[in-house]
Order: sequence, then C-alpha cells, then structure tokens
Amino acid sequence: MHRTAATANPAMLANPNFTHVRGSRTTAPSESEIAYRTRFGQICTAARQRLMDAPKMPADIAAFKAQTQYRTLYQFVWHQVADTME
Repeated sequence: MHRTAATANPAMLANPNFTHVRGSRTTAPSESEIAYRTRFGQICTAARQRLMDAPKMPADIAAFKAQTQYRTLYQFVWHQVADTME
C-alpha cells in the first residue's frame, strides 16, 4: 500500500479523504507468509471461541484484571491462545 495525494488519481476525486491505493500483488505469497496467515487466522478463531466459552470466562476476566500488559480482554485472550498454540 502506498500513499498518494487525493487529487493525483482521477478515480479518487469522488472521495477526497481516500488517500490509500491498494495495488495488485505481483508475486505469490511465500510458504512462510501462508503459514503465518494460517496460524494468525487459527489464533483469531480460537480466541473468539474462548471469549464465548462461559465456563472459562470468569477465570479469563480475573486473570485479565490481575495483569497490566494488555489493554483489552480480547488482546489478553488472543495472546493466551497464541502461547498455547506454539
């Protein structure tokens, strides 16, 4: 993604606040990038499922309140899930 002036591209003149252009990718994703994206997606899915798991919720909330590193419960749970998936 690269930044351009809103008036540099005639296609963007309809929306002057739009300043990003997403170009098409010229290379195929590498194996490591695919593995990273797959793992990231699995962590996000598992974190959402854990946040909806009623029996684990009180323990997660108590642990979240006891720490200061993460600002949101989702961040806290996401990192907890990521640590268990390694």
